[in-house]
Amino acid sequence: MSNIGTWVQATAQDWLVLMVLTHRSASAVGVVMALQFAPQFLFLPWTGSAADHSDQRKLLMISQASMGALALALGLLTVSGAVRLSHVYIFAFLLGTAAAFLRSRSSWRRTISGQRSAASGRSSLKVLRRISR
Repeated sequence: MSNIGTWVQATAQDWLVLMVLTHRSASAVGVVMALQFAPQFLFLPWTGSAADHSDQRKLLMISQASMGALALALGLLTVSGAVRLSHVYIFAFLLGTAAAFLRSRSSWRRTISGQRSAASGRSSLKVLRRISR
């Protein structure tokens, strides 16, 4: 469900910028996408270290909860009519930062499926990612 929610939020966020806030400015959508995906590259050393040295379950729960709170806050701003382009930029960067910590879920496949079934776990993870898109 998390993958589906993340993709729906990203699509809605891009649509909001393209159709409502900027009246079809592709460059504004590009900035939003860059802000959403840049933290995954910028913070890679720290998120990788966090995945290796912290409680992965707690890390996943915190990142999922923060992504849900960000989606709720942006949704409330949008419904109330108070959303601005700068808000979407900030939310995109924060969403990307929270998503950067989700990379630790890949290391869970051995924990969940066991060492002998790691290939099966990897395949299941890939199937879930494809279905969510």
